Amino acid sequence: MERESQKTVQEYFLLVEKSQQLFAGLRDLPQFGRHWQPYFQKTFEIYTKLWRYQQQHRAVLENKDIYGLKRWEIGEIASKIGQLYYHY
Repeated sequence: MERESQKTVQEYFLLVEKSQQLFAGLRDLPQFGRHWQPYFQKTFEIYTKLWRYQQQHRAVLENKDIYGLKRWEIGEIASKIGQLYYHY
């Protein structure tokens, strides 16, 4: 069980890191033209995947002995999805 929980946390961290990298890259692209659209799609998909993942594994991620996911971390994911939706 502990090994499975650690894998869950590792996967969560990988998704967070990838989503942050994509978001930063999208922010650096010019908003004119269509160059940003494929990058936006990838970014939105990874944030959607991250959102679903944290919902499905919330019990493990919120466990203080394993990771201790904070409410602000969940809010940060939701905020980024909102920014993507609003700006693009």
